[in-house]
Amino acid sequence: MISNILATDMSKHVEVMNKLQAIQGNFEADNQGHRQLLLNLLMKAADVANPTRPFEAARYRAEMLREEIFIQGDKERELGLQVSMFMDREDKNAPLAKMQTGFADMVLLPMYKTLNIFLPDSKPLTDRLLRNRETWGSL
Repeated sequence: MISNILATDMSKHVEVMNKLQAIQGNFEADNQGHRQLLLNLLMKAADVANPTRPFEAARYRAEMLREEIFIQGDKERELGLQVSMFMDREDKNAPLAKMQTGFADMVLLPMYKTLNIFLPDSKPLTDRLLRNRETWGSL
């Protein structure tokens, strides 16, 4: 369980995804390490599943999350720290639609497509993610 939770840390994203890519096509259900990687992937997918929901629900939650990260950026600015990437409400180059499409392209779509390889029945989630990405792109 600890490994699953730690796998949701975005600083571990590339490492987890590289390990999953290494076992694609060679997954062994009786291999504890392989099973653990699959569980890591499932936890990661669940952790960032909001963009796989119907668009209006996903949009509402994205707006709430954006405000949450902006509050952190406000606190960083107040403390005289450099404001973390994507957390600066004063950054006019980071509108919500651009942030959502970028996150989908760079993180979510590759991750959900990997999930589809291991669990083909998860494809409807990826399909909705793609539709939502297109909707964000049109805003």
